[in-house]
Amino acid sequence: MRYLFYDLDDTLARTTEHWLAAATAYLARRNLPIEAKSIYRFLGKNCKDVCLDIAAHYENTLIGGIDACAEEFRNELRLQHIHSPAIEIPGATDFLRMMSKTTISCIASGSPLDIIERIITDHVWGGYITHFVTSEAVSKGKPDPEIYINLCRLCHANPDDCLIFEDSPAGIEAASRAGIRCVVINPKFPTLVQNGVVAVANDFTDLVGQPDWNRFIKDFL
Repeated sequence: MRYLFYDLDDTLARTTEHWLAAATAYLARRNLPIEAKSIYRFLGKNCKDVCLDIAAHYENTLIGGIDACAEEFRNELRLQHIHSPAIEIPGATDFLRMMSKTTISCIASGSPLDIIERIITDHVWGGYITHFVTSEAVSKGKPDPEIYINLCRLCHANPDDCLIFEDSPAGIEAASRAGIRCVVINPKFPTLVQNGVVAVANDFTDLVGQPDWNRFIKDFL
């Protein structure tokens, strides 16, 4: 195992509140009911796909077309990050530092590229991350595996040489469909160690103390 692919939102940094606030503002402009449980179902994807999911759930929401709506959502998300910078998931910096000594680390996120850059800069992760990409640059975002397949090509890596860190059902499904093993950090729903999921942890501090993770590292690193 040589390549580690990290999701960013709520895997390396806490951003759920940013996405919830952006979705709330997006729906409020359309005078639509705001239900926290409904909003959660839209998360874990990029801005365009979130807008398309909202459009599938509510009628007449794509005012001005999907591209205009996606940019509206991005701008709302940017405002949230300006007002409240994302904090790291506990242990993320130490884990990135430790693993960068023996592996190549990349970020594959649904966030816009400028927000990815902002978070990497804020947490001084640039020295640990070799590549970072947004699913907005592919034709289909998560749960489609395209972003991870493209990262494998970028790194000239075989899926068996890679490991993905994810938190959302969409990301976990994308990892599975790409044929890449997955560690689930900060899971949104109960998740078991099975079907390609090699470990589940609340955060990176929790992960490094887990038997499932340590057995995996012993065998594959």
